[in-house]
Amino acid sequence: MYGSGKKWVLAACVIAGAMAGAGMAAPPDHPIITEVYTDAPGDADAPLGRDPTNVHQEFIEIWLPAAADLNASLNAAGLNLTFYEIEGDKSSSGAGLVNYRFDLPTLCVLPGAASCPGGTVHVPTAAGHGGVVVLGWVDYTNSLATGTCEFSSLPCSVYLDDCAGVNEGCLPPTPTGLAGTPSSRIALVNGGITETGGDYVFIAINGHHFQGDAPPGGSGTTNFPMLDAESLIHASERSSGVIQNGSGAYLLLNRDEVNYVELYDDKDTANAPLCSDADPDMPNNTNGLNTSSVLDAMASNDHFAFDIVNQPLPLGALCDPFACNHNVTNCIDHEMNLYAGGDFSNITPQIPEDVGAGLNPGIANGYARVYLDVPKTTENVDAGDDDPLDDAMNAYRHVRNNGPFFPSPGTAISTTSAPELSVAAAPEHYLQILSGTIGFPGVLCANVGGEFTVDIAVTSVGPSSNNSVALFAAAGTPTTGVGGQTMAFPTLVVASGPLATHGASATASATVTANNSSGPLIVNSTQMTTVTAEILDPTTGLDADGNVFQATVFAAVQGVPQDVVNNELLQTDLGAFLADNLGSGAYGSVSMGNEAGLINPATNLESGAYLFGDVGQSGVVASFPLDCTAAINEAGATPGGDVLSTVVNSPEHIQNPLTYVDSVCSPDGIIGIDARFNSQAFPRPDVQTTNGVFSPSEPLYFANARGAVNETGSGLNGVSTTRTFEMVIIETNVRFDGTIGTGGNDDFGVLLRVAETEAGAPISIDDWIFLSYTGGLGGADIDSLDVPNSNNVLSLIYFDLDNLHTVFGVKSISSAVVIDGNGGGEIDVIE
Repeated sequence: MYGSGKKWVLAACVIAGAMAGAGMAAPPDHPIITEVYTDAPGDADAPLGRDPTNVHQEFIEIWLPAAADLNASLNAAGLNLTFYEIEGDKSSSGAGLVNYRFDLPTLCVLPGAASCPGGTVHVPTAAGHGGVVVLGWVDYTNSLATGTCEFSSLPCSVYLDDCAGVNEGCLPPTPTGLAGTPSSRIALVNGGITETGGDYVFIAINGHHFQGDAPPGGSGTTNFPMLDAESLIHASERSSGVIQNGSGAYLLLNRDEVNYVELYDDKDTANAPLCSDADPDMPNNTNGLNTSSVLDAMASNDHFAFDIVNQPLPLGALCDPFACNHNVTNCIDHEMNLYAGGDFSNITPQIPEDVGAGLNPGIANGYARVYLDVPKTTENVDAGDDDPLDDAMNAYRHVRNNGPFFPSPGTAISTTSAPELSVAAAPEHYLQILSGTIGFPGVLCANVGGEFTVDIAVTSVGPSSNNSVALFAAAGTPTTGVGGQTMAFPTLVVASGPLATHGASATASATVTANNSSGPLIVNSTQMTTVTAEILDPTTGLDADGNVFQATVFAAVQGVPQDVVNNELLQTDLGAFLADNLGSGAYGSVSMGNEAGLINPATNLESGAYLFGDVGQSGVVASFPLDCTAAINEAGATPGGDVLSTVVNSPEHIQNPLTYVDSVCSPDGIIGIDARFNSQAFPRPDVQTTNGVFSPSEPLYFANARGAVNETGSGLNGVSTTRTFEMVIIETNVRFDGTIGTGGNDDFGVLLRVAETEAGAPISIDDWIFLSYTGGLGGADIDSLDVPNSNNVLSLIYFDLDNLHTVFGVKSISSAVVIDGNGGGEIDVIE
């Protein structure tokens, strides 16, 4: 990407999939971006108004090869690098334009400072390991002083909007200088430092502010090098930060390359009076930045419509990437920069800021390169190999303030780095456990070091702060063979007290230890955290505004693994219960009639012909209709209380109208007055909502308030319980061809029709109730029945309905309607 194109060949395999081995990777021969940290905890991402207990403000980390490893086209005695951020947020007034440009001072990577030319900054490096440069803030003077009210100019607090006027905000204070003296400036990384020693070089991005003033507040810094040029840190960015959460493209350029272009911040009106002065024109290489000068690139994207798989982005019909100050009418974030066919699209992988699933869901506070010595596809010699999706999914990871991948300025990880234990902070170990259960929640940890495996276990726990709420023990399950840059969830045991009430909590300390039998010594091999268990025993759900709504139930899933027998159901507690009580305490759905086959030892539950039907015969699966002709909308007792209206008016639909939209059958394709649902109704007269007599002894996976099942580290996973259940849906994971699916797409919601009520109940017979789970939104769908054992032939979904009676006075139900949550008809009910 520099010189006359991409020239380097790295002796390493792309990280896609598994590493081939720690010893096979080689360091890159060019500078790369290894970390961009965006979001310090608290109200500000920059010095003004910052919380002084923050260990880090925002920073940028760049890794440099040693001279012996550097590409011949680059100057080891004088690297001139520039860092650009390009605005990718379609709602920004500067969409597609430069947010800022930092020209780094001339850097020298020759061995030994004495060998570097005068006026250059020596970066300590080692052959094969390189060195690190960190760009960040130095502290201002009155960073904690009071600000002024927006309109009245009265004093106000930085943290509290205590101005008297309506809609009058509190402006941050105006700094008068830099803190310390020119030789003692304070860098706001690693808890605040005044020198960087031999580990890395810190470059002060605001070090020349007030440089014309007399010391101590002025005259720049002498303990840290300053930028050669900056365009520009706006006054507001001293409190909001220059690296904003959202959508930004981060580019590292070689400004000595013949095609390098100098652009300016679009707010830098002195240097960029024209829009074109701030326009990188990323779709092509003719007017703006040129890919031949780019050393490394990445981007973050927080647009709700962004899908990590969909990159490069498709160009929207009204999205004009060629206009200065781009027309973004029909764009999503970055589409004006990184659309398919644009010159920067393949070399700039886009990482989603908000991850809703996986091992550690949530908003990113930064992004880091997984291994510096494992090349991205964009670092291969053949430009045709560029694969931004591969890079986005495999070359980067999120950094979060609570860990276990914490911000780490000055530390770039390679495959040969020593293994290192990291345990997430206490807020990540606030666990919810159900009353009346014994749970095995995981402690969120990681091997944040190189590609060497370790075993991680909770080795001891302290006493409970409240024995009547919960007891803790270390007798959980360790996580073995944890590779580098990989999360782990060693479990502990939490037992809720028999009289513990909803919302009660107890805490205990937990000691986590990592061990290995070979390889380098583990860094920080023993660490402690605090685990908090909160009791969940809600009686009501929530409306779309978070207020009390109707009753809630508890749903739990049990996976039934494949076995050598024909009928695996009979190996479970439920199968034994059905065999002993069918017709006298256990009843099947009137519409299905499969209960006799399910207690027959000869029934082959892995037979596609039995489940889905063979030539000339019908199967036992109640498959969702293939078209709208069989879709339903059953009436309710109250006017407007049919299935359609119950779904449309449910809190889940109001908050997220897309949850069930794929299951709608209607003339206009939306949930309207003529709509029906691709769903199934299962009559079962008079299912009692209380006095359940069945409780399995096997581990269960309860749905949380969002309906999610088996979220990693949850206190609702693999629990034993004394709760009893009144209803169960038996669903097969076996496909028509006899293969077994994971159940990971089996998302569905459940409506129940009221059959009988207590006197004075606030609901009528034949009304519909759209269930909420564990106190969550009414109408939520149960998500992802992918419980442990990928060879589960059945998912047993149990429902504890007691609260329908306790809160609503519902004594029994007459039928259930199952609505597909993703439109794929993936849930295959057999009884």
